[in-house]
Amino acid sequence: MKISKIFMATITATALLFTGSALAAGDGLDFTVDEYGLINNPAGSSQFVADAVSFHFTADTHQYMTGSGAFTETGRMDLTSFILNNTPLSGLGLNQDYTIYGNFSATGTSEFGNIFGDNLIRATFETFTFDLYVEYASGDVFQLGAASLATNPLSLSYIHQNPANGVASGDYKVFLDFQASVYGSNFFIDPSPFNLELALDGVLGFLSQDMLNVSEAEFNKQGSGDAWFKQRDVPEPASLALFGLGLLGLGFIRRRA
Repeated sequence: MKISKIFMATITATALLFTGSALAAGDGLDFTVDEYGLINNPAGSSQFVADAVSFHFTADTHQYMTGSGAFTETGRMDLTSFILNNTPLSGLGLNQDYTIYGNFSATGTSEFGNIFGDNLIRATFETFTFDLYVEYASGDVFQLGAASLATNPLSLSYIHQNPANGVASGDYKVFLDFQASVYGSNFFIDPSPFNLELALDGVLGFLSQDMLNVSEAEFNKQGSGDAWFKQRDVPEPASLALFGLGLLGLGFIRRRA
C-alpha cells in the first residue's frame, strides 16, 4: 500500500540525514542589521551587513497513513550566526545580548512513487506560516516579522529511500514570503521596505517516532540549516525541478516552555 511505504521509509531511518545544497557565496541578498535598534543600548548602535543566517531547529509532525498522507507540523528555529560570504560573523551580540527565534506551523500531503527515475517520498506543503522574534537579555521581546508559503515557487520535499536497507535520506528547500513588522524595520534596516523572499535549506534527522494507531503516527525531528533573503521573483518552472524541497514538513523548533 502506498501510504504504508511512506511510513516504513520514514520510521525505519535510525538517522535520517538530509544533505541540503551548500549555501554559495552571492546566493543571498546583502542586508543590514541594527542589533540594538529596538532598545536603549548604552554602547550605542551596532550595525553590520550579512547575506545569510544559520540556525538549529526541532519539529513535531503528526501524519495520517491513509488517503493523501496528510500531515501537520509545528516547531521552532533558533538562529546561531549571521553569515557574510560563507563566513560566520564574530563579535556580535547574537546569543549573548539577544536571541532570535522563529515559530512555525505547516500542513501538507505526501506520497511515495517513482519520481525522476528514483523511488522518492514527495511531500507537498499546502500551508506554511512563520513568525520571527528577537528577545533581549532585558526580557524585551519584539516580533521582527512574519512569513507565509511563497505563492510562486513550488514547495515540495523529495526524500530518497535506499532499497537495500529502507533508510531514507534527502534534502529540502522552502521558499517563504517574508514581511518585516514595524519593529522589524528598526532591526532589519536595509533594504527598505524589508519585504523579501526567504529561502531555507539544511540537514535533518529523526529523534523519535510513535505509532498512535494503524492510521496515525507522530515524529520528532531536529536539524540545522541556512536561510537567506532574495528579491521576490518568478522562477523558471524547469529550475524548480532541480530542488529537493523539505521533508514531511520542514522542522522548525517548538518554543521552549
